[in-house]
Amino acid sequence: MSRVRALPRVAARLHNATRLAEVVFSAQSVVADRCTYRARVCGRPAGHVWEGWIEFEGPAAEVLRTERETTQPNRDALIYWASGLSATYLEGAVARASNRSAIAAREFVAAPHFDAGTGQHR
Repeated sequence: MSRVRALPRVAARLHNATRLAEVVFSAQSVVADRCTYRARVCGRPAGHVWEGWIEFEGPAAEVLRTERETTQPNRDALIYWASGLSATYLEGAVARASNRSAIAAREFVAAPHFDAGTGQHR
């Protein structure tokens, strides 16, 4: 009998695991390093909670993303959290996102395993 009751919970977990992230709040524009970024708070279900992060779209359509900024009990709580973000918080978040992008770019620079044209392993 407990097995039958567990099935809806499993189905709910699978449903949450397959849900895509969504923009839950469009925040104010942020100016950082003489660029204006459009800020938006995104989130997705993560088990029984919602995790949220901030994305910043720059003038050349490049997008910076913070790591997880918050974990909230539900989507409505995430929207409430996002609605209270100050300009100062967003400025710090865009700085963190810029730093994160620079670190990520450095981590992906790697030497090739083979020399060009020779097929010889280095």
